[in-house]
Amino acid sequence: MSLRWRSELEIRLGADHCALAIAPARRWGARREPVAAACPLAALPATLARLAEEGRLPARCSVVLEDDQVFYTLVPSTLAWQDARPQAEQRFAAALPGLSLRTEAVLLPGGAQWLGAAFDADAFERRLAPLASQGLRIVSVRTALLDDLRIAAPRIARDSRVLGLVREQGVMVLGLAQGSIASLAWERLDWRDGERLARRLAAAAAEPGPAGGPQAGPITLLPTSAAQQQGLAAQAKTWGWTVLAALVPAALPGAPAPRRKETTS
Repeated sequence: MSLRWRSELEIRLGADHCALAIAPARRWGARREPVAAACPLAALPATLARLAEEGRLPARCSVVLEDDQVFYTLVPSTLAWQDARPQAEQRFAAALPGLSLRTEAVLLPGGAQWLGAAFDADAFERRLAPLASQGLRIVSVRTALLDDLRIAAPRIARDSRVLGLVREQGVMVLGLAQGSIASLAWERLDWRDGERLARRLAAAAAEPGPAGGPQAGPITLLPTSAAQQQGLAAQAKTWGWTVLAALVPAALPGAPAPRRKETTS
């Protein structure tokens, strides 16, 4: 973890909500201070104004985009970064004409693929216009998917066939092959609907692997919240899933991390 020379406001941005925390300066591994766990976007100006009045509003801001705010594509890691990013840009431009996209390419855990990620820059600026009115400067933008994968990677069994990152708005379904990501798809569904979730995960597990045929292997779920972990653990007994400990710090930046436990059927 790098040393922050200045405090930063961290915003995890969803479709109609955000979570805010303050990352303090000049301390290695400093704990983030939660400000708002589920702030409606309409309430963001008032929340920023309150922080300013209290003298707690930093001048810098970093933004974490949730899955439903980002378009993704996978690019083979045989390409160099300077080639992978233009290829991702070309794919997005063909699939999403008319949008003002900001694109980046980042090597995924395992090193087998580049993750091309893009978001609508115009919509992004409109939704975060209250930051400018308070003099906040955005210094970084990153995806929740990558943040969560870096946390989860050491805890995922190498023979897992599917990883489902469970969000309130849906599930990011990742097809795995020997510990590396081979496919990904955003599925807007209610994670509480066990039968629908099970069908989608089973379909991902049945997709051909690198060798050309379906690969057997466990299905692993990574919940974002403690409530999701509890609900999915009950479903796991029926469907045979492995449920990892919830990413509570990702859902609420700055919250103390719980003791990590895993639930298997």
